[in-house]
Amino acid sequence: MAKKQMIFWALTITYGAAGMLPILLSEGTFFDGMIYAVLARNLAAGVGSFWAPHFSLTSQAQWFEHPPLGLNIASLFYRVLGEGVWVEHAYSLFTVLVCSGLIIVLWKQVVPDGRRLRRLAWLPVLFWFMNPQVTWAYANNMLENTMSIFTLGAVILLLRSCRDGKRWALYLLLGAVAVVAAVLTKGLVGLFPLVTLGAYQLGTRRLGWRRTAGRTLLLVTGAAALMALVMTIPAARYNIARYLETQLLPSMSGQRTDTGNPFIYLVKLLNTLLPALVVALAITLAGWRKRLLSGVTADHMRWALTFLLLALAGSVPLMVSPRRSMFYVLPSFPFYAIATALPVAAITSDLIERLRDGSRLLRGWQIAAGLLLAAVAVFSASRIGTYNRSEIMVRDVKAIGSYLQSELGLAVDQEYAVGACRRLWRNWNLETNLARYHRLGLAHNDSTMTFVVTDDLCAEELDATYVRVALETNRYHLYVRRDAEPAERTGDPDGGL
Repeated sequence: MAKKQMIFWALTITYGAAGMLPILLSEGTFFDGMIYAVLARNLAAGVGSFWAPHFSLTSQAQWFEHPPLGLNIASLFYRVLGEGVWVEHAYSLFTVLVCSGLIIVLWKQVVPDGRRLRRLAWLPVLFWFMNPQVTWAYANNMLENTMSIFTLGAVILLLRSCRDGKRWALYLLLGAVAVVAAVLTKGLVGLFPLVTLGAYQLGTRRLGWRRTAGRTLLLVTGAAALMALVMTIPAARYNIARYLETQLLPSMSGQRTDTGNPFIYLVKLLNTLLPALVVALAITLAGWRKRLLSGVTADHMRWALTFLLLALAGSVPLMVSPRRSMFYVLPSFPFYAIATALPVAAITSDLIERLRDGSRLLRGWQIAAGLLLAAVAVFSASRIGTYNRSEIMVRDVKAIGSYLQSELGLAVDQEYAVGACRRLWRNWNLETNLARYHRLGLAHNDSTMTFVVTDDLCAEELDATYVRVALETNRYHLYVRRDAEPAERTGDPDGGL
């Protein structure tokens, strides 16, 4: 049986690796993930502080778009591994491995049939990987990756509190700590594990409503007290106040964006869950044909309901928010995966047991798993040294930044401001790449900047006082003021920090 399970573990790893490794082993990160990388790298270098991360010399010297815990955790990787662009990919890989491990822990904690179904811990991980939003987010350094570690940890601890008669208070307290950590990573979405005890009671009917209500009240009170304790730190109060002012309240009021019909959000949510649902349906049909449905017990369905309620608590409330993106509900997806896997786990186990050792079908599965894993490994390795997004921009940014560091004698960790033509004033992707690769801030050009970045369309804005620097750039170019003093061309002490 163990050898058979290894085949499906290999297929699960292959599926997840196919969705993430080609991106993680190449260069490029989604815009939001790149911002988080800049902030974490700066924190590691001592630029900014725990409660006031720093983006660049010219933009958001103090960054308050989200709470800072996740950024500070990521900064530990930069402290140890350096500031190469592969570090955020290493951190993303770390988060997916930790979350996978926590899903396995949670599965083994709740499956009711002992070792037989615990061996199928690969099944919820596979269903989790089958959600395209999961593989995308964990390949792109999203803050929700870190928050998912805390929300999974909170649910594990809180379910333990439901089943441990002696140490339930300790597990409840640790669960409250994990919830607060989730909130301090990416905001209010991290609160949904507070419904864990209620979901457990609704699903299993084993805790009792009076105990559920009392312990939930204690959990909420404990989380509120911990948050109040954090807020005794002046820098924390200022950070949260600015987060509410600049991000949360404008988002809730629709000032920052409006995604329209909430039912479109539900359709998108269902689309992300569809691959796992289709496979679960196929397993159910196979079980029906082979008369294996009797293995599905009421206990399986009760636990499935528990996790479905948890998943809904982490995703459906976003319907009332004007700002709805699928990666906001990433922490709910492990619970959807477990809720989908539980009703078909016994059928899956029986189907695998029917694969005879040495049979042609089993050998076929072994060969397929080995070939697919090898193909994914070879293809992913071939992506090393390539770009998965914004290749032209990144190559130009590297050329511009390397020239400025050499020409001005800038230290690797030294910031510097360059001008931008009007057309590029709101090119946030360019600004973020300049900050990530060479600590360059992008300022509005007022004809006083020594160096100015342009693209092919806005270079004509510059007057005759500027001349293009001879660099092999394709779309974004560097211009220098003709009358720049030698000190400005070789290292102006006032030009950077």
